[in-house]
Amino acid sequence: MNKIKTIGLAIVSSVLPLLASAQATPPGSMAGANTVTTSNVKDYMGAILNWVFYFFIVLAVVFILIAAFSYLTAGGDEQKITKAKNELIYAIIAVVIAVLAKAIVNLVVGIAGGGNVGLQ
Repeated sequence: MNKIKTIGLAIVSSVLPLLASAQATPPGSMAGANTVTTSNVKDYMGAILNWVFYFFIVLAVVFILIAAFSYLTAGGDEQKITKAKNELIYAIIAVVIAVLAKAIVNLVVGIAGGGNVGLQ
């Protein structure tokens, strides 16, 4: 349980600075020129969702590699082999769910006529 809390804390602490980053107004531009519109919010949310999606895909690949390493180093122990197979299955299911979630969001937004919300 402590391991899960540590991993969760590491994920949250690495993503929060991205959400809190501010950008300065370039010199010579008007202060009111950077108004927030619906399309800007959609673009920003799409960019954030893309970052989160790719982060979790990379994380899933890392877990797949860890499961493969566990499988290779099991040394014929049936419990370790079963545990490694289950870890591999869970990581693959996580990748499939992430891809389906992104596809479903794009499908629903496309049907609703809202464009692609910045998700590619």
